[in-house]
Amino acid sequence: MGSQEQDDKFYYVYSCDLDANLQVKIGTLEGDRRRPDYEDLLLDPMIEFSGRWQQQCSDMYVEVQVLSGRVEIALPVTTSYKAFTTRWNWNEWLTLPVRYCDLPDDAVLRFTVFEPCRPQRAAMVGATSIKVFTPDRCLNQGLHDLRLSPPPEELPESTARATDGAAGGGGPTVRSEGGTETAASTSVTIVRATSPASAPAPAPAPAGSPKKDASDQMERLSKLTKRHRNGQLQQIDWLDRLTFREIEVINEREKRSSSALYLMIEFPKIVADKQELHRSTCRSPCRRRRHRSSRPLLSAAMDQKTQPAGAGAAAGPGAAAGAGAAAAAASHAAAAAAAAAAQPDYLRVATAPRSHVAPPRFFEEDPVIWLVQLDLFFSQAAVDDELSRFRIAATLLPGHLLRDFTDILRNPPQDRPYTILSDAIRQRFGKSSPRHEAGTTMFCEFVLSTRPTWSSRGLSSGADACFQDNLLELKHHHLARSLRSGVTDRDLKPDAATRDQLSMVVNAPPTRPTSREAQDLVWKYRFYLSSQSKALSKFLKCVNWEQTSESQQALDLMLRWAPIDPNQALELLGPSFTHPAVRAYAVCRLQQAPDEELLMYLLQLVQALRYEIEETIFAGLEVSPTPSRPSSLIITSLSAPPSDDGVKSECPSPVPPAGEDLPPASCPTEEQAPRPDPAGGDITDLSSFLISRACQNAVVANYLYWYLLIECDELDDPAKQDMRVRKRYLAVMKRFTQALNRGGADCRATKFVLSRQQHFISRLVKLFKTVQKESGNRRKKIEKMQSLLADPDALKFNFATFDPLPLPLDPEVRICGILPDKATLFKSALMPARLTFLTDTGAEFVAIFKYGDDLRQDQLILQIIMLMDKLLRRENLDLKLTPYRVLATSSRHGFVQFIESSAVAEVLSTEGSILNFFRKHHPSETGPYGVSADVMDTYIRSCAGYCVITYLLGVGDRHLDNLLLTKSGSLFHVDFGYILGRDPKPLPPPMKLSKEMVEAMGGINSEHYQTFRKQCYTAFLHLRRHADVILHLFSLMVDANIPDIALEPDKTVRKVQDKFRLDLSDEEAVAYMQNMIDVSVTAVMAALVEQLHKFAQYWRR
Repeated sequence: MGSQEQDDKFYYVYSCDLDANLQVKIGTLEGDRRRPDYEDLLLDPMIEFSGRWQQQCSDMYVEVQVLSGRVEIALPVTTSYKAFTTRWNWNEWLTLPVRYCDLPDDAVLRFTVFEPCRPQRAAMVGATSIKVFTPDRCLNQGLHDLRLSPPPEELPESTARATDGAAGGGGPTVRSEGGTETAASTSVTIVRATSPASAPAPAPAPAGSPKKDASDQMERLSKLTKRHRNGQLQQIDWLDRLTFREIEVINEREKRSSSALYLMIEFPKIVADKQELHRSTCRSPCRRRRHRSSRPLLSAAMDQKTQPAGAGAAAGPGAAAGAGAAAAAASHAAAAAAAAAAQPDYLRVATAPRSHVAPPRFFEEDPVIWLVQLDLFFSQAAVDDELSRFRIAATLLPGHLLRDFTDILRNPPQDRPYTILSDAIRQRFGKSSPRHEAGTTMFCEFVLSTRPTWSSRGLSSGADACFQDNLLELKHHHLARSLRSGVTDRDLKPDAATRDQLSMVVNAPPTRPTSREAQDLVWKYRFYLSSQSKALSKFLKCVNWEQTSESQQALDLMLRWAPIDPNQALELLGPSFTHPAVRAYAVCRLQQAPDEELLMYLLQLVQALRYEIEETIFAGLEVSPTPSRPSSLIITSLSAPPSDDGVKSECPSPVPPAGEDLPPASCPTEEQAPRPDPAGGDITDLSSFLISRACQNAVVANYLYWYLLIECDELDDPAKQDMRVRKRYLAVMKRFTQALNRGGADCRATKFVLSRQQHFISRLVKLFKTVQKESGNRRKKIEKMQSLLADPDALKFNFATFDPLPLPLDPEVRICGILPDKATLFKSALMPARLTFLTDTGAEFVAIFKYGDDLRQDQLILQIIMLMDKLLRRENLDLKLTPYRVLATSSRHGFVQFIESSAVAEVLSTEGSILNFFRKHHPSETGPYGVSADVMDTYIRSCAGYCVITYLLGVGDRHLDNLLLTKSGSLFHVDFGYILGRDPKPLPPPMKLSKEMVEAMGGINSEHYQTFRKQCYTAFLHLRRHADVILHLFSLMVDANIPDIALEPDKTVRKVQDKFRLDLSDEEAVAYMQNMIDVSVTAVMAALVEQLHKFAQYWRR
């Protein structure tokens, strides 16, 4: 096998499968020709007008012919005309009219050099030949120097007599890339003009002669060059350059001293999977035919993920020819076994099936096929024990699939664990057809039987040898990343081409895997990259943290790396980075972020706690020897206590007894020790950092508490909840409570406020449970809700008046009561409530409380919209967005901020058009279309912003009822029940841009519509530059149990990344966004669905 890495599959490409024409490159002709003397001129006066008489190089051409024995099997091909001055140099690729698949076993290429000598006649200068296939049954590749045999009349008389009549005597000699002369081992028919003649070989030089010594020297140098090329000699750049230069000098000197001519030719390289492949030592498995054989051209290992069904091959300087390697391998499997059985013992050892084989990698496209491969691997490796098979299969499963089989993996069945696991995988991903599995089985058997599997200890067997590493790769890895290389790597500077490669690696999206070669390149130039903060995550990903010396080098350099921004530290808190020092560094960088910026990422930081090291979370818990007063913040058991009505509480923590109202809004006396300074000391874990910042800021504490509380909530379906993760969040919540207890008056006041908030929410949930049970229509339910809000004794709580309390949705708003008369229910299936709160300033604050709805998905989308708005404002682009607040207080209820607005569908039904709505509220005689210029500008900007944002987030189910419009011109979207490309309607447009919305801008030919398009392009380009931050946020939400993310968690980040089109330049991205806008405006299906939705709403009312 060549220099290709051994991988899971071993492919053979046969000549019968390579449907491409044979190609050969004619290079140069070197050597001196004897110039005719005057005696020759007297015998033939026409020589004076031929090229041989000229002082400069004559006009020659080369004719190439394919022979089988002495039979020509194709028409000859000649080089094009070219005028020469000081050197014969064609440098031309010739394509012969015969395909590789049609070549016989003994195919020979004959090269004949001619020069014009008289009108319509050409004289032969010399001829040579070379076999197309090498003696070890592989296609010839690379450069070759062929020594030309002169015409018979130019040979010495003794040589001519000795070779006269010898049928196929010796042949011309061939010197390969290093310059070695070897017999071509085939007779050559030399043609002069158009007449065939025999081709004698030059007489061999006697032993000890200068020519013989030069030949021996060239042969020795050629062998050393070949060993160097195959990696058998140590490569030292500066010494190699001197050596190869000296070899070239020896070559030139030998050529000048020789009277022969040398023709340099080049065979095409064979390329598969964009990598050059070298010679194979395989043998053809099928019987040869005279003009069509199945000869193996090459062999290489391929990655089953990139080419699961075959390998492509390309032949020629740039042309590609496909080869169905997998199909050919399967069709020749039986013949290969027969050929292997017929081989000698010393050959059968290298090709017989091994017992030490590598297990197949997980096949994402079809896991059922992977199971077939795994079963064949077990049979080859003699792994018969069910438990051993189960352990190997569990090790090979990717991380994102482990939660799908949590019960089986954590509690392996005593009886047939592997069979049960494989059945679960088949049931999860579906079953393949019997014909498909049969074909896959046959191919996998052949792959496993021909895979080279030598180990460092010889042949191994059993499951314990399945995971041995490649010793050569490990040795290369250790040498490349040893401490000794650090001194030289520190001064390395990449050239222009290497800088481009490094830039592609550093700027690649986080979902794109980094190849081993790219990782080695990043490590080699790590000191050069240390000035780029963006490159830190790529550098840390290429570190082998199991190697002590390598990890120590990486940690030392990480501390000297250019400091990363807090938003870049989010990536280091994901599941890909498990080293404590790396996560501690990310926490250190987060400490530089102000509270306002921290609140933008707080939702994702709470989710990142599930990836923290478990010991660091439980290490901060305080164990009190004496029981203290029960905390009203958290629970210490895994089950929530029942509420006073006998129904399981909707809040996962205890509440005051039923007979108690909210305690007075006064803080308890200081009984605990003073809280240590949160900024003091080293905070190295994420949980301690979040608790410390929450103790210093009441707003951070408010949102941290509710984000943690929803993770502590016990779900109705235990199978959907990871109890180990829930215990982790319960521990963080308990540490949070203990930190507030240890703190000063402000911390204890914060704890007291959080307990009052929780009690208020639990009473409110109980109220809506009662309303939900009320029979009757919506009007009766509203009356029941208003009566319960006005009655202080109904639920043992006075909703109309209570002490000022920060609203969990917005803690800066302090509420002191609910106005019962203004409370109402919306017209929808779940009937969310509109509540008007009275604040301590006397103002009114309206919010929506949804019971029976999971708001975590809306909460995430509104957080991303708020982040995008701030990112765009930093770029001086204000798109008048309306990122209203959403807070999920449980997986079954939460708050939504209310914005005074009207649905676009309602505006169209009452006013006729959006412009009429604007003219009604903000008329202007000087403004565009009779509307105030500021209102029109706000409308255009908000339309552009939400069109781009909803496209990037893949928001679905867009109709005119969930597009709202304010009197000031702001348009915004609500109801994000479908995201990441999901949509209940068929053929949705890329973005919601209806005809009525465009008409409000003046139509598609108006200046305002063109302004709208420009705002879309600008917003799209700005957000593309911040794509990494958004992708990091989504990557931390993969395991957050958000409905549309939980459907395909492994594809979540990829879906968002594809929307950004990071593979396009800015100009291409603008053109792409133009196309998206045009498609959305002209979408016919969207207009039809909108009409159907309108009819459905009409009949529902």
